[in-house]
Amino acid sequence: MNKINNKGLDLIKEFEGLKTGAYRDAANVPSIGYGHTKGVKDGDSITEQFATAMLDKELREYEGYVDQMVNVP
Repeated sequence: MNKINNKGLDLIKEFEGLKTGAYRDAANVPSIGYGHTKGVKDGDSITEQFATAMLDKELREYEGYVDQMVNVP
């Protein structure tokens, strides 16, 4: 389960926006969904449900990195 709350998740979704077709982001990197970039190719398409699942998976991964690297007394 992700540690981010619904308000944080909504903020990410609002900032990133949902695009179900592949697009080039500001750095010209192929992206899709809510800013997903791993393995995206021009012409790819996904559903909103798949975009949400990818965001959830990536948040778990990145939260793990933060947990490993940040120690707060």
